[in-house]
Amino acid sequence: MKTVVTVLSCAFLLALVPFPDSQAQETPRAHAISVNPLGFVFGLMNVRYEQRVQGTNSFHVGGTLVPIYTNYMGFGLTGGYRWYFLPNEGRKALCGMAAGPFLSLLFWNYSGTASIGSEGGVVMILGGDLSYKWIWTNFMLEPSLELGFIPVKGKGDFYATTAFLGLGLHLGYAW
Repeated sequence: MKTVVTVLSCAFLLALVPFPDSQAQETPRAHAISVNPLGFVFGLMNVRYEQRVQGTNSFHVGGTLVPIYTNYMGFGLTGGYRWYFLPNEGRKALCGMAAGPFLSLLFWNYSGTASIGSEGGVVMILGGDLSYKWIWTNFMLEPSLELGFIPVKGKGDFYATTAFLGLGLHLGYAW
């Protein structure tokens, strides 16, 4: 709990810092790589790569590793597409507000002593995200909100619900 409070406090303090206009860069960025430190609070390690496809669109691919704090071990692959729509006065993708769909596959196994009815499986997650990305020189900050659904609950699915809400705070490098 102390870690959660620390991370959220740091994010709040960072939001109060006055930064120069993120859109005032001379060269539009076409690539970004980031990590989500909020994932560490929940025992996840997330990495994402995003590339501008055209004008105000981009695609992203990422990976997730689940080795921390639990008896679960797993990895996931994610892919998605984004439309950047605010601000949109001749600006390019990778800056501003964006929304788009994603698809994730999570492969996992359970190594604990309690019986949960399954020792492993694959989970497919369909969803969408809403985010806002700032870029200063090459440093990138992107808070995001995700809504995901698990369309099929099959053998080995350890999630108790079929929908979830996720928060992210991606920090990274853009070039």
